[in-house]
Amino acid sequence: PSAPLPEYWNHNLRCALHLNLSIAYKTIGCIFSAITHANQYVELVTGASSRPNAEAQSHYNIGMLHEILGGYEEALKHYKKYLEFSKKSSDKKGMAQAYGCLGSVYAHLKNCSLSITYHEQHINLASKLKDPRLVSIAYEQFGDTYMTLNDPEKAVDQFTEMYKSYSKNELKNQTTALCKLGAAYKSMGRNQYSIY
Repeated sequence: PSAPLPEYWNHNLRCALHLNLSIAYKTIGCIFSAITHANQYVELVTGASSRPNAEAQSHYNIGMLHEILGGYEEALKHYKKYLEFSKKSSDKKGMAQAYGCLGSVYAHLKNCSLSITYHEQHINLASKLKDPRLVSIAYEQFGDTYMTLNDPEKAVDQFTEMYKSYSKNELKNQTTALCKLGAAYKSMGRNQYSIY
């Protein structure tokens, strides 16, 4: 457990410290410590009018941490709040991201129909926003979900779309898409395709 921050530190400083400590602990794999600081950050930004998007983002961050730990019900709760705040502020990018997160969590909870519905909303909204990065992330998350649901054939379709959505100079992202395609083909026993 970490020592409490001094009371004389101002609100913004305490917010920044808890957020950065949460990120730092996540980076080194200390997820429980990351959640502790993320929870404190949520408490500090809840209802803070000076930081309208901070509360929404805080729920996304803590939802992601719970998802990493396999706490899917808790992740679901926070992702739904993230979606709610994003809708209130008309943050379409946040809404799209929330749809993708909800789709991933519902896949882990084996609710295929809700998972697919959320992922389809993610792709549709990302496409409407004409944000290539958001579109490729949407296809990647949907492909990962199909892998979770043991449907590698449909995952291949999503990873192919992911690959096609990147421009030719985004080699790192194209490589990620190709690796995911290789893994999906391998899980189907199509080793030649996987090696290719």
